[in-house]
Amino acid sequence: MASASCFHTRVAGVDVETSPLRSSRSLVLAVLGGVAVTALLPGTRRPLWLDEAASASLAALPGESFRQVVLHREGNGIAHTLLLRGWRHVASGDLGLRVPSLVLSALAVLALTSLALTLFDRRTALLVPPLLVGNPLYVRYAVEARTYALVLLLSCLSGTLLVRALRRDTVAGWALYALLTGAAVYAHYFALLLPLGHGVAVLLRRAPLPRSRGLLAGAAVYLVVVSGLAALLNGAGASGVGYLENSPLLKAAIPGSLAVGFLATAAGVAVVLRRRSQGHPVVLRAGPSTWPWLLVGSWLVCPAVAAVLVSVLLTPVLAPRYLVICLPPAVLLLAAALARLPWTAVTAVITALVTLAGLLVGDRYVQSQTEDWPQAAEAVASRAVAGDGVLFAAPYVRLPFERHWPGEAEQRRGVDPLLPDLPWGASPTELFFDVPLPRERVATALAGRQRVWLVLSHVNLYGQADPVLDGVNAALRSVMTMTSERAFRGVSVQVWERSAAP
Repeated sequence: MASASCFHTRVAGVDVETSPLRSSRSLVLAVLGGVAVTALLPGTRRPLWLDEAASASLAALPGESFRQVVLHREGNGIAHTLLLRGWRHVASGDLGLRVPSLVLSALAVLALTSLALTLFDRRTALLVPPLLVGNPLYVRYAVEARTYALVLLLSCLSGTLLVRALRRDTVAGWALYALLTGAAVYAHYFALLLPLGHGVAVLLRRAPLPRSRGLLAGAAVYLVVVSGLAALLNGAGASGVGYLENSPLLKAAIPGSLAVGFLATAAGVAVVLRRRSQGHPVVLRAGPSTWPWLLVGSWLVCPAVAAVLVSVLLTPVLAPRYLVICLPPAVLLLAAALARLPWTAVTAVITALVTLAGLLVGDRYVQSQTEDWPQAAEAVASRAVAGDGVLFAAPYVRLPFERHWPGEAEQRRGVDPLLPDLPWGASPTELFFDVPLPRERVATALAGRQRVWLVLSHVNLYGQADPVLDGVNAALRSVMTMTSERAFRGVSVQVWERSAAP
């Protein structure tokens, strides 16, 4: 029997016990502990790595340049970019730019714990904070000035609003769910897959279907909200989504799938309603005790399967970070399963998982996400003299380097950036687009230079050949000799000097 502070309600066709968070001291402590651990996560004081520096530079672009880059190159994650664009006036340092992600990640702990309490029980909710905070994806993106913490929070809130809309079945409830779920698309394009996982669970629910008026209102709001994707996806560069540039079919499939999905859902609802009105049974629906499991399972599996099918049939689109929308249901599923075990077993499992996650995250940071740009910039600034050139392969590597290049004009004078030859401190708009570096162009830029500093990072990505670097090296070798190289974490600096005349 429920305690006096609890009550039973029917949520999405399921009888569940819900309670205010304050009714359980241990639950409150678990949530606060998760938030505290988030604030103390290691890595917050690392220098911004390449992608973070690109986000910071994009947020700082002047108005017209910002519009051009967003529409033609970097539209994915525009919601987070706009957040940083405003936040940078409060704090623009490396740690300061990560504060929004820390706050968003902490809010995600609270939101997912609340959803677990609604769908399952207090015991499950108690396990959510340690499982979420100990997850490698959570740890990594909670301390990065990128969009994935925002995606995580919006995914948690989307699931919460779905359950609330099913419980209340009002036009306002469905419109609010559609509004937030549509807005999540502007945090990351993969959020387009959220309604797929949710929709399957709704259709297979053993309970009266939501009223058509609410569903139609929600569908209309969702389509209006996501219609802005057309401007982002039809730009010349497909808004920075490289796989869309190479796949016109996929580019057309995204808006087409929205229309087809809406029509198919509407047709399915009409068929079900008609069968019910004629007294025919509708099978394959989950009952009260199984529907929460069906929801988290569908939410976890359907987006991942859809991404795999697109990758196999059209073009690769999968990266682990893109599936952060599936992290909430994965944590809920694991928490609900562990909640059925004795506490001693639960403690042992969580300890093992968190320890393993810590090892994985630590190795990941050491290998790729820690880049020592301050030391690399200082190595060049302390030894470069007037007439030297600084060359970047690829040109966008200049973004994190210049954040730590000496700020005084006297220290920059006479040491020139090459290809593109934008002056230090100029708007880096050009660096967000492809800057070709053929051997002939590099050779022309080297003319008259006695010494060049070559800054390298993220070369031979994913084990692939790097034709840009190959062309730069060929041009350098034709007139210069590499005299030294210093390796920093994630960055290396080579010194090339002109060969003596024979």
